Amino acid sequence: MTGFGGFLLLGRAFLDHISSRFWTKAGAALILVLLADHLFLGTQGLAAGSTLGFFGLILLFFVWALRVPSPKAGDYLLGALALGLCLALFNDPSVLAAGLLWTALALLVLRPSLGTFIDARDLVLKLTAFTFSASIRPLKDLGLLQKAARRHPRARIRVTPFILPLAALMLFGALLIWANPILEDLASRLNFDTLRQTPRLDRLVLWAIVGIIAWNLLRSSAIHSPKASESQAAVLDGRVARFFSPMSVLAALILCNATFALENGLDITYLWAGETLPSGMTYAQYAHRGAYPLILTALLAGAFVLIALGRGSPTEHHQGVRTLVYLWLAQNVFLVASAILRTLNYVEDYSLTLLRLAALIWMGLVGLGLVLIVLRIVFDGSGRWLINANALAAAGVLYIAAFVDLPGIVANYNVRHAFETAGRGVYLDIDYLRELGPASLPALDWFIANGKSTRQAYGVSVRDELYAKLHDRQQNWRSWTWAGERLLASLLPPPPPPAPRMWKAP
Repeated sequence: MTGFGGFLLLGRAFLDHISSRFWTKAGAALILVLLADHLFLGTQGLAAGSTLGFFGLILLFFVWALRVPSPKAGDYLLGALALGLCLALFNDPSVLAAGLLWTALALLVLRPSLGTFIDARDLVLKLTAFTFSASIRPLKDLGLLQKAARRHPRARIRVTPFILPLAALMLFGALLIWANPILEDLASRLNFDTLRQTPRLDRLVLWAIVGIIAWNLLRSSAIHSPKASESQAAVLDGRVARFFSPMSVLAALILCNATFALENGLDITYLWAGETLPSGMTYAQYAHRGAYPLILTALLAGAFVLIALGRGSPTEHHQGVRTLVYLWLAQNVFLVASAILRTLNYVEDYSLTLLRLAALIWMGLVGLGLVLIVLRIVFDGSGRWLINANALAAAGVLYIAAFVDLPGIVANYNVRHAFETAGRGVYLDIDYLRELGPASLPALDWFIANGKSTRQAYGVSVRDELYAKLHDRQQNWRSWTWAGERLLASLLPPPPPPAPRMWKAP
């Protein structure tokens, strides 16, 4: 055990010694590009399954080894979150999990410039700048190499001699592999046969994307958010104060409360109490038309409250303003609840989709944000606290969603609430279940076993199609997923086609 621990310490010391070197990071980026080519690109084009989680794990290793020389508590937390996202990608890859993994790795790189107390607003600015700088980072580093070569002529001698040998090795190596069947067989056994092919567009795109991602994570420097000067801040405060005087804020709050009272009154009458709508309008139209605009209204209302009761503003401690703000926030919370009910009614009439499920989650976050605004006012919290609390809630919801089978939830809901199975609602949209993919197979099996419809045969056809798609995907090691393997094991294979009847002579 002592020898193994000494080996780890020696390896760590070696990594610490080489982590700052340009060529070490270039070699790591090259390894990641070749690994991505091997994991994702086959004879049938791009395919990403659980291999995406393995690639994320290797990327996390390089970022941790080359960019986190002295880990702190925050680094270990981000590393654990990134490791969990690698597991999510290994289980069932998704764009959400991949985006969150990129965010966690970017935060690992940016953490030295974040300070002791993290401001979510500053964090978003730095992540945005970090993401947009990815495309220009290689060009910037090439410029630095050229400057270094001009300043130090001897450095040019050390760098340029590698270009011709590497180019000759790649060119003549490819020609020899093409011409010699023994070398060709050796290359095929090493599974690098795809590199001998003429680069296709998808390969070039994959190399470029992976190279930019790896290089930006391994070579980027800390990004500092631009700060306005004191004179600019004073001018801005003066302009804002003219629009948010106590009289103007009071008048705006009175008008807004009256307007919101009218909207909430209509919702209470037609949405909650179920009164008959005017002729020519259905409950589905009423529910669908107002859901998203009301959420935008609530967001704008929250922003107005933050400005009106901002620290140092003339209306910060105005009692009349605070009373009207509390009333307005309460109306906004009710408005969000009405928007959620509108969406639920629309789902009941037109089934559930991934977009509508995401909208319901988003509405819940908006309602939570309004409650947090009330808490901020009552306990005299700072704007930074409010932004961080909302960002933490949103990040937590997204992180949990990366591990949840959302298409399976949507498919199961639609099947259990369809007219064919529940006796009410709308007819099951089998084509949408096909769009959801193999995740809807358990729901389709339940529909076939319990549904009462003349479209049972069509459901069986779609089920067989999705099963074949899942089976073919699991046969390819590049597109294989752990979740897909468990799903395939839980399903019964489709029955074989009936044997043709043999003709018998009379």
